[in-house]
Amino acid sequence: MDLVTVLSAANISENLVPPPIPAVAPLIGKTYPSDLNGDHVEDQLLMRFQEVMAARSAAKTAAQTNSAQDQFRTMIDVELIFEKQITQKQIDDFQALGGEITHIYKAISYGWNGRMPLSQVSRLPALMGGSLVLVEESKAAQLALRATCLVLPATPTSRLPSWIRAWTQHIPTSPGAVFFWQDYSTDAAASPLDVSPARNLRRLGRPWHGAASGSETGHA
Repeated sequence: MDLVTVLSAANISENLVPPPIPAVAPLIGKTYPSDLNGDHVEDQLLMRFQEVMAARSAAKTAAQTNSAQDQFRTMIDVELIFEKQITQKQIDDFQALGGEITHIYKAISYGWNGRMPLSQVSRLPALMGGSLVLVEESKAAQLALRATCLVLPATPTSRLPSWIRAWTQHIPTSPGAVFFWQDYSTDAAASPLDVSPARNLRRLGRPWHGAASGSETGHA
């Protein structure tokens, strides 16, 4: 029994099922700049698949053929995005390709994160059906904050973490002002994270930049 068969059997044994319809429907884009030809596969990922296919076709030695085959068998991290809630058939069909589902979205999207052999990428659009919006290779997330504010006055600055105290030195209209901590994200952190003020100011670039995150109760 090969690795793909083992992975597939393990996934089926988990009995993955579609989640309930979320209380607030996620906003799903119809088009993506990473899929310019509109075939529902990220252009960069499709190019990677085509390059390996071309290398296999051009192979003149057994070593070259084996190298291309090894690349085809490589398990890649992917995210599948759908325009509506996923179905059991879509889950089962993905697993039948040797895919492994690691996370099914319950609130912020329709679809899942998982792993699959590179060789099966081009089959996904036809197999997943018309509700598939995009298959893309997973990438590291970058924190970004669209908007924030300062709330004052309340707690003496001596009780705040050092990096927030450092910000007060960059507020011309209220040097030494007092502040309080309140996490307005759904993480609802009871206390702030205290890290080096110099590192934060260099990384954030401006005194009012930061990052926050959260999700619908317990699920993403």
